[in-house]
Amino acid sequence: MHLWTCGSCGKCYPEDPALWKCPCGGPFHMNFEPARLQPRRLPGRAADQWRYREVLPIHNWHERVSLGEGLTPLVGVIHKKIPFLAKLDYLMPSGSFKDRGASLLMSFLASRGVRGVVEDSSGNAGAAIACYSARARISATIFVPAQASPAKVRAITAFGARVIKVKGSREDVTAGARSASVRDCYASHVWNPYFVHGTKTCAYEIVEQLGWNAPDWVLVPSGSGTMLLGLHLGFHEMRGQGLIETLPRLVASQARNCNPLERFVAGKKFRSSKPTLAEGAAVARPPRVAEMARALSESRGRVYSAPEEKLLPATETCWRYGLYVEPTSALGLTALEDLAQEESLDGRKVVVIFTGSGLKFSG
Repeated sequence: MHLWTCGSCGKCYPEDPALWKCPCGGPFHMNFEPARLQPRRLPGRAADQWRYREVLPIHNWHERVSLGEGLTPLVGVIHKKIPFLAKLDYLMPSGSFKDRGASLLMSFLASRGVRGVVEDSSGNAGAAIACYSARARISATIFVPAQASPAKVRAITAFGARVIKVKGSREDVTAGARSASVRDCYASHVWNPYFVHGTKTCAYEIVEQLGWNAPDWVLVPSGSGTMLLGLHLGFHEMRGQGLIETLPRLVASQARNCNPLERFVAGKKFRSSKPTLAEGAAVARPPRVAEMARALSESRGRVYSAPEEKLLPATETCWRYGLYVEPTSALGLTALEDLAQEESLDGRKVVVIFTGSGLKFSG
């Protein structure tokens, strides 16, 4: 059993599926010291994220809830004469990177005897939780915005989960799920620390795929920040174990219509979000925004936001590269263009994370 520490007040609690945030309102971090990962032991292991089991806070590895998620391709692409490596995390069982966190989170909940979960999501996290709930034979109820992509809603219901549509803001959707958590466990991809320990496997994969070398830059779309925080955690752990020497510089990309991280870093107040094609990153008040900003600061990273008129053209450009992604994923490409205006990328290893499948895009 691991202890959870509040990131706001510092109090510690034994991990508990029913405990999703500190009584003071702060988010939890997991007190977990990973075992040493030895790369020479990896050949011959399964080609999924569980090959890094030494660094995962799993209680019984043989009872994990898995569909073979992870070890997604890392392929070379050239965009406007800028070479980069595309990490295809949309090629997951439920069609998004969220499967990394859902697999680990549902493994924890199943091990503790949880039989019903609720989650709030704009679509991808809901599909992932529904998918892995089905795998674990746990009932799931997913609260989604009323305007959620029909394709994402179909994916959730296909896995047997109940969908409840909520009118209003993204915060209203979250409130609906929290009220239902009195009955079932709140399997939050944002609040539960197990989720980020699942997404950190993306960092381990990138370094392994580069021959145990760290990239110079990693660009990622950011809404709630679960991938950004997972990458930072994974790279930080690897540096601590001597697997890499320096932290890659992280770049978060948001839609201009919903850019709370960019505003937070600039010292500006949050504002109401406007509709955006990048619905997967449309989170107006991320609970872990301070942690997200700290990840950028510690890695000497950046945050950019893309105007709405750039999103569809960027998405279509990805398609022409053979990357069938949703508009949220294309935020990584717009950030690449912004970064190239400020930094020389010649000779640099640049990785762009593509987070969600275009099969869920209803545009």
